[in-house]
Amino acid sequence: GNTSSGNGGGIEVQIGRVFVTESLVSQNSASRGAGLYAARGIITVERSIFSGNDALDGGGIYGERRARLTVTDSEVVGNTSLDAAGGMLGRITASGTTISGNVAARGGGVFGGVGTMRLTNCTISGNQATTGGGVDHPGSGSPIVLASTTIAENSASFGGGVGQDVG
Repeated sequence: GNTSSGNGGGIEVQIGRVFVTESLVSQNSASRGAGLYAARGIITVERSIFSGNDALDGGGIYGERRARLTVTDSEVVGNTSLDAAGGMLGRITASGTTISGNVAARGGGVFGGVGTMRLTNCTISGNQATTGGGVDHPGSGSPIVLASTTIAENSASFGGGVGQDVG
């Protein structure tokens, strides 16, 4: 894997349009977005795997408010974060994606509030966190919209499936 003392251990996008297709982004480390970090731009991820990445925030995928990410038919599995989002954080539209086996303090699978996150026909399972094993929302900011999505077998001290931070 790759290591960054800043953002984006595997892939860093500062601006622009980027496509990640049929790719494996694995075993990277960074402060934010060990697998993929996007500051702004339009990022499309299709049929790809983000696994075994380790960050302070956003182990698998981290998108800032000005980045728009679409994740389709992909896997975000086995990533870790010391704070928020073992799997994914940001303004993300995902479909047909599995978010599984990720670990974080807040939001083992996904962490919201940075921008509207929409998950359709996704599976969020086997993730672990202190708050929000599968999904965590900070209690303010943009919503997380879940449609036809399975949330199962996640674990946390507060909100095994879905949790909400206070303050």
